[in-house]
Amino acid sequence: MGNPSEAFKKKLNSMAIGALHLNMIGIGHEVGLFDTFLQHGALSHRDLATKAKCDERYIKEWCLGMAAINVLSYDSSNETFRISESIRPAFLEAPSALLWSYIAPAQLMQRDRLAQAFRSGDGIPFGEHDHRLFHASADFFRGFYEGHLVKLLPPEVRATLQAGGVVADIGCGHGLSTMILAQAFPTATFVGFDFHEPSINTARSIAMEKSLSNVEFLVGGADSFGSIKKDLKYDLITFFDCFHDMSVASLAARHAYDMLKPNGKVFLIELLAAERDSVEEQLALPTAAIYPFFSLHVCLPSGKCDHGDALGTVVPTEKHREIFSAAGFASLVNVPSYVKKLGYRLLLATKSPTSSEAKL
Repeated sequence: MGNPSEAFKKKLNSMAIGALHLNMIGIGHEVGLFDTFLQHGALSHRDLATKAKCDERYIKEWCLGMAAINVLSYDSSNETFRISESIRPAFLEAPSALLWSYIAPAQLMQRDRLAQAFRSGDGIPFGEHDHRLFHASADFFRGFYEGHLVKLLPPEVRATLQAGGVVADIGCGHGLSTMILAQAFPTATFVGFDFHEPSINTARSIAMEKSLSNVEFLVGGADSFGSIKKDLKYDLITFFDCFHDMSVASLAARHAYDMLKPNGKVFLIELLAAERDSVEEQLALPTAAIYPFFSLHVCLPSGKCDHGDALGTVVPTEKHREIFSAAGFASLVNVPSYVKKLGYRLLLATKSPTSSEAKL
């Protein structure tokens, strides 16, 4: 039996070296090196630098490193490199295959601020992260939304959309989820809100390209979006993988209650976490070694801003129930779904048909 301390040190070494590999794969993609290989095939490091308009000395070192970890293959007969055939298909899957080479380094860029936040309890606003995080996050969820969003809708939500309901999609980011639903339910009306103006501008451009007439995108916070379109009440309000990020989560739930029509619904997609605030329950989940680290780098610091709710990615569902009960909702249920196996949970809160109906 080996020495556990030595094994741990080897694991740390491996993790550190892997982080460096990941960052260089991301940089190679960002400056166009992999695309240049895909376009031209085998190239010397000099030709790669010329065609990609990069510095030859950096490219020489980069090619050496990529060949050492079998991302590139090297042909000594003509001193050329190419993307290894066994992994070439991954580079043709734009852009999902390389997302981690953007997401992880972008999160690590906040190291100094995060260390200070650990000491002070302060937050880090989501909008102050590296720009790569926004684009990579949109692509991270793209496959899930495109493949599953319409399919996973609870019957009550689907009925609302089929009946031409009015929907507010809060924290919509680049508007991917909003537009998928708008295309699937053309008689419904959708308004996407996000406090991050650059993301809203991106959403507007994409919607224009798609010629979608039943969706619009507006800059607005989760606790104040109703002030932008004061004459509008909603049949459905959605929070897709964003509620746990919000420093104003409790205020957002109250505002959603105020902006819903009687018997209206709030539909949330959240990353998988335990029902109760239990270490044992959390550790039993297959995502336990992943989601707390998402949370610590991005979601929890966002939720800590302005002395906020500080929910974080692994907030237990009982906390959602507490927040929505305090906001006035009659019920909040954890909807059974196959997406639990994919690392998600679906939550559905319902507003009372009348104010006298009992709460949760």
